[in-house]
Amino acid sequence: MKEIKLITIYVMGLLYIVVGIKHFIDTDFFVHIVPPFINYKKEIVLLSGLIEVILGILLFFKKTR
Repeated sequence: MKEIKLITIYVMGLLYIVVGIKHFIDTDFFVHIVPPFINYKKEIVLLSGLIEVILGILLFFKKTR
């Protein structure tokens, strides 16, 4: 069971990183799904992408999980 948990953690970390990078590659896709009441849509998309990449990387290390 430990192996399945570890594999799941690494897969989730990798997915967070990939989607986070996609925020920078295809910004317009994410801008369109930001709610209309939020200002600075592009900046929010880029910031959330950066946070996703960072949190995805942190999942790889036991101390920061």
